[in-house]
Amino acid sequence: MPNLIEPLDIQFALKKAGYTQSAIAEICEVKKSVVSRVIQGTTTSHNVRCTIAKAIGKKPEDLWHIPENPNKPGPRKRGIAQKR
Repeated sequence: MPNLIEPLDIQFALKKAGYTQSAIAEICEVKKSVVSRVIQGTTTSHNVRCTIAKAIGKKPEDLWHIPENPNKPGPRKRGIAQKR
């Protein structure tokens, strides 16, 4: 599901607040690439989303579509090699 605001707007807001993606990654103890993918909307991390939102003075739900239970894994996709 796409972000509610554009990834460039999130990046700009982080810089304006004095944070870099590297700083967010260090706070969350994840790789910088994870932070980048969360901002781009290609992956999710509740911890990273909450840290970014707090850093820019917003709620995570102001930036992203948040599922009812963000820690519950989504449905698994069947791989090509899997057979019934």
